[in-house]
Amino acid sequence: MTDRSKCIFAICLLLGLIAAITACTNTFPAESETVDIPLHPFAAVSDTSGHSMLYGYIDNSGSVVIKPRFPKATPFSEGLAAVLIGKKHGYINCRGATVISPGFDAAFPFVGGFAAVVVNNRLGYIDKTGRYVIAPQYDTDYIQSF
Repeated sequence: MTDRSKCIFAICLLLGLIAAITACTNTFPAESETVDIPLHPFAAVSDTSGHSMLYGYIDNSGSVVIKPRFPKATPFSEGLAAVLIGKKHGYINCRGATVISPGFDAAFPFVGGFAAVVVNNRLGYIDKTGRYVIAPQYDTDYIQSF
């Protein structure tokens, strides 16, 4: 990987981190009106399946919106959050429904409609439908997944 490619990749990761700070702002219908509800990840201490910690999502009032069921979870970015489902990462929407099937070794927040993903130690980018816009091809030796 050239120095220019490393610089571009570092900028993309930085943008991903900035986007991770923002909350999910998908709208949920509240009877006849819509309301923006930011969601934030939180951890449950333990469950009965042997996991020491599972993550779910709460709104600004502290109400649970998505029950804890993910061993790893990122904050929402552009309406989607990367979560660990089984042994692979995928993406859920603000209702907790899987919208991009788990198939990634690591997954990062969306920025500008694209997200970095890792498959077989190679980094690529997907769009919000899960379609590769850049196939996994970049070395990931110097990055860490969540």
